Amino acid sequence: MKEKKKFHYAWVVLIVCCMINFAGLGTIFNTSGIFFPSVTKELGIGTGDMSLYMTFLCLAMFVASPLVAKLLSKIDVRITLSVAFVVALSAIAAMSLYTEIWQWYLSGIVIGFAGAFIFYIPIPVIVQNWFHKKTGMALGIIGAFTGIGGAIMNPVIASFIDSFGWRTAYVITAIIIGVIVLPFTIFVLRFKPEDRYKPYGYAETLEDQETFKKENEKGVPVKVAITSLAFFCVIIIASFSGLISGLNQLLTSYGDTVGLTTTAAATLVSASMISNLLTKFLFGAASDKFGVKMTLIVSVLLIAFGFSLFFISHGTYATVFTASLLYGIHASVIIVGLPLITKELFGKKHFVEIFSYVTMGQALVKSFGFAVFGYMYDLSNSYEPAFTLGIIICVLMAVLTVGAFRSRRKMEIVMKKEIGESMQ
Repeated sequence: MKEKKKFHYAWVVLIVCCMINFAGLGTIFNTSGIFFPSVTKELGIGTGDMSLYMTFLCLAMFVASPLVAKLLSKIDVRITLSVAFVVALSAIAAMSLYTEIWQWYLSGIVIGFAGAFIFYIPIPVIVQNWFHKKTGMALGIIGAFTGIGGAIMNPVIASFIDSFGWRTAYVITAIIIGVIVLPFTIFVLRFKPEDRYKPYGYAETLEDQETFKKENEKGVPVKVAITSLAFFCVIIIASFSGLISGLNQLLTSYGDTVGLTTTAAATLVSASMISNLLTKFLFGAASDKFGVKMTLIVSVLLIAFGFSLFFISHGTYATVFTASLLYGIHASVIIVGLPLITKELFGKKHFVEIFSYVTMGQALVKSFGFAVFGYMYDLSNSYEPAFTLGIIICVLMAVLTVGAFRSRRKMEIVMKKEIGESMQ
């Protein structure tokens, strides 16, 4: 019994993963839009054209995702993530020298390729390696740090832009991210438990160890999974979640269109990030208690309600801020919901390969989301068409979640016919 009370290294790994999310998705990804107004005004670039930077970033991430699945367990994760961060941060610092829009696109490609090794795939895999129990809670805590990163760094970077200009702010941002994350990825991170350690929640009795082993070996074969209706539903859910996430970088611009001050408009992104922080933890805990199916359905319907509030806000700050909070739930769907629903439907055994395909779908559609919403505004001079599309998408995601779980039985029947009793 004394052994169980000892501090488990899994919690150290969780802290490292929190720092990775703070620096990666929280800062590199979620603060990129804060530079857009200053850059577009100085260079005379349209919002849609500038948003293509994120399109190129996500397309590069889409292309690199299969490579991540292959290399993640073959190369020391400390080397992989550290090199990826250095490459991405170099591309961010280089933007301080740019004068043409194509140069941002080039940096977007570099950051996207490196980001594939940082943003979405590694964290769920590392967490499942280290946590046999409380996986949802761990993913929720770690995922919350994307919100913490965005909530803290958006106003901080905005102050850098106001004080030093956007060019210097790019360099300062890159340096800060490096100082925050590289000591953790180089010296502390471990991909999976070694001989000295067991996963958190690892059973002590022989009977429970056998159950633990069977749980890890349980899983739908990749070929069966990717040809199933359940997988089709999950891919569409991932794609839709990627699409609506494109609005996050445009909240500051939206605030400007409804008459908010620059500072007030910037807080809309912070509101989204605060929601990002809180709801990821809640999503993980709720999934552990009530199941990922119910948690996901409730989450997307709340996001739809948030989109509807943008319609009736008329620029009222309290309403817009509340709408941004509800919209911010979309991040918990991507960071916590997608890996959990993938694990729930297809098991652990082939999780990395199957989830890499899910991530590819999310990244591909996300690559167009930023530009789609940017051009929708340029063409209509309003964000209302984007909010309408968001409501429709969220309702469809709820329907697809139900469809994914209902079709799981059919997938199991097909699998039993082809490979016997592998699910058991």
